[in-house]
Amino acid sequence: MFSLKLLFILGLAMTAVDSLRIRGRPKELSGDELQKAEDTLNISLAKLAEGDGPNYQLIQIISASYQLVAGSKYVYVAELADESNSKVCNVEILSRPWLEDGTRVTFDCPDGKIEKQHSS
Repeated sequence: MFSLKLLFILGLAMTAVDSLRIRGRPKELSGDELQKAEDTLNISLAKLAEGDGPNYQLIQIISASYQLVAGSKYVYVAELADESNSKVCNVEILSRPWLEDGTRVTFDCPDGKIEKQHSS
């Protein structure tokens, strides 16, 4: 009887550890979650354009994922346009709203990598 209880407790512990590992895993977005990710990207693009740039407009999101880290992280493959052309970039938005200027946006585009911060 004791070994059955021990197996049950070990099984619960392994399930808890496994569920914690899954929570931190990136999740591909679709539907309403993809719309929220698009809104998040557009808000960041607008805030950066109000400051010292870059000044990009979103044409389309090719793919997006979300990951819960020490904050929240959105990762996009997106087509962006600037004044002269459009390009496909990898964009990462790491939001830590408890910090001043707690949102870091990284653009990794064919013409180079840019990292900017703005308020959450």
